[in-house]
Amino acid sequence: MKAYIYIVIILILTIVYLYKYYQLKKLILPTDCNIVLRDIIELSFNKNTLEETTSSIIEVLVKKYKMDYCTILIKNRRGLTILSTNNKDTKHVPGLELYLNRVYEELELNKAEARILCSDNSLDYPTAAERNIKYMYFIPLTDKQQTIGAVLVENKSRENMEAIEKDIFKVVLDTITIVLQDQINKDKLSAAVY
Repeated sequence: MKAYIYIVIILILTIVYLYKYYQLKKLILPTDCNIVLRDIIELSFNKNTLEETTSSIIEVLVKKYKMDYCTILIKNRRGLTILSTNNKDTKHVPGLELYLNRVYEELELNKAEARILCSDNSLDYPTAAERNIKYMYFIPLTDKQQTIGAVLVENKSRENMEAIEKDIFKVVLDTITIVLQDQINKDKLSAAVY
């Protein structure tokens, strides 16, 4: 009889342990997200320019999240300016910058964090129909209440992007913000020294 009591106690303790283990596991970021974060953080240790760093960030994001187009913008006196993109057709840049600055102003006015547009057909902002864009995710990169830039993700299908876990992607974006702010500070320091 004592053996049965010990077995029941061990079973109950095992169940409690497994329950706590799975609860804790939910708090830990998935391994593939950790790899993306590591790759992005490692870029801050390279002696690259801001443009090279943003290009490398785009390569990491496109590879991991299977994005058709990814663009990183930097905020300056003129507003948001495209710094890097994997879209090789630069004729879209002026219209896209103008549109994204309007979107950014609307987000600021409405105190919104991001804009997501999706459609079964092409979206109807400048150059989207021409490039057959069906999904757009625009996220300002904010550091201590100051916007330093933005990320624009565009896809020709909705499926890839709708599957992204938004909370985990937010951690990736926060990491990008830190790396870009670090690179901006390094560039300012380098300019001041020389």
